[in-house]
Amino acid sequence: MFYTVSSPTSNWAIDVGLWYGSGYDGTGWRGVYNSNDPAPTGGQHATTGVLSALTPGKVVYLQSKVRSDGYLETKVLDGKDFSIVYDHQLYYVGSHNIYTSNAIFNRQITLCTDSGVFTNGSYMRNAKFSSAYLYSNTGYAPVSSTNTVSGRRGAFGSNSTTVNKVTVNSYTQWDSEDISIQF
Repeated sequence: MFYTVSSPTSNWAIDVGLWYGSGYDGTGWRGVYNSNDPAPTGGQHATTGVLSALTPGKVVYLQSKVRSDGYLETKVLDGKDFSIVYDHQLYYVGSHNIYTSNAIFNRQITLCTDSGVFTNGSYMRNAKFSSAYLYSNTGYAPVSSTNTVSGRRGAFGSNSTTVNKVTVNSYTQWDSEDISIQF
């Protein structure tokens, strides 16, 4: 569950948010970023160990913004107590022509990539985004068809096999979604 942040003038992008998978400290949810920069900064990087507080049904608040100094700042906060910060990431995106005035945000809950193992029985059931808003210096609005790109809404994958792994259980265009992915 993450945001992809990109520029309208380049092919560079970064994913920031939460990822469920295995690592040196076990399997579970952890903070993550994934960029197409060259190594060692590029690629997928866990920003936390397993976040043991993130259990099934846990509500989190995902906040991501491009700051005026050119840094993308992402926080994963407890959904009931914003003073509890599970992850706080900073990544410099100004060098990729991403600024507060032109950043493109894609909320990713429905993406299933082609690099997974689709026969091991793994699943994510009823992952939800709700009450998603876009903010600017002049105001805010719920995510809607007027401030999103039509080709980036709904279920999608990197090919026809992966898109069929995604089920959109319900949605409110486009500020709330309930998604399941079954391998």
